Amino acid sequence: MKDSIKEYGEFFQRMNLSELSIEDGDFKIFMKKESAPVIMTAPARTVSPVDGANSAAVNAASLSASALVNTVGASEAVAGKVLSPDMEEIKAPLLGTFYANKDAMLIKVGDTVRKGDVLCNIEAMKMFNEVLSNVDGVVSDILVRDGELVEYNQTLFIIKKA
Repeated sequence: MKDSIKEYGEFFQRMNLSELSIEDGDFKIFMKKESAPVIMTAPARTVSPVDGANSAAVNAASLSASALVNTVGASEAVAGKVLSPDMEEIKAPLLGTFYANKDAMLIKVGDTVRKGDVLCNIEAMKMFNEVLSNVDGVVSDILVRDGELVEYNQTLFIIKKA
């Protein structure tokens, strides 16, 4: 246990994280680096669900670069986006590197998924963690790229419920 805490601390420093939270059974660890608050703003923009598959690209293009860099909030990738009740966000259960699902065919916008389907993997500390769909539906948006570092609770996918 002492070695794993040391490894998490080294990972925390190496990745220059501001916050890290890990839960594995009874084992729980939370690290936070205190710093002066940074306030960043972006113009608000509402994207209706009828905008289709390109809505994430349109929304991302409309945000300022400083807002895209801001990772303080839980859903910065969809900041300013209003989701309809039939849309479901699939969020990262932990911090790590996003990898498209290699075990099956890659998930693409427009694919139909069932509850429990593996959407992707997140690698942290040389362990791969599957991210499962919690609803039946159609993939509306994929908000991260293969190999990209994702934050805890960051929105990865938007699924239109069936």
